[in-house]
Amino acid sequence: MKRLAIALLLVSATALAQEATTTTTAPAEDSALVKASKASNRKKAKPKHIITNADLKKPSNKPAPAKPSAVGSTIEVKASPADERTAELKVQHAAEDKVAAAEKHVIDLEKEIARVEQDYYEENDPTRRDKELAKRFEQTKKQLAAARADLTDAREALTKVTEKPRS
Repeated sequence: MKRLAIALLLVSATALAQEATTTTTAPAEDSALVKASKASNRKKAKPKHIITNADLKKPSNKPAPAKPSAVGSTIEVKASPADERTAELKVQHAAEDKVAAAEKHVIDLEKEIARVEQDYYEENDPTRRDKELAKRFEQTKKQLAAARADLTDAREALTKVTEKPRS
């Protein structure tokens, strides 16, 4: 019985070994991603020339020399639209700054006139109140009127600049 079991075991072992050697599996086909990766690795180009500092041209800070022109000839230079717009914006910003300064001056004078008026009512000495503070109040009122006129002029100038039709 032992011999029969050993013989059966040997026959089955040889049959399995023979089957394993005869049935080799074919390699699985690569996916599209693997194929693309392999293709890109093969086709990489090597750099032909590496750019160094020696290859770069050094900039010169000198302006290009003017070409001599014929005597008596004139050169027409037309301003680009960007230059014209820049000039318009500079004028507009200057007008806005002038309005802002005039508004600040008017506000300061209004504060000053309120302070002088408060000092007038708080003063107990009638002589100082009528001579000194009244004069200062009148002077500040005149300055305020002039500052308001300047503010009006500055605002009118700003509206002229901003309402100017563009070409």
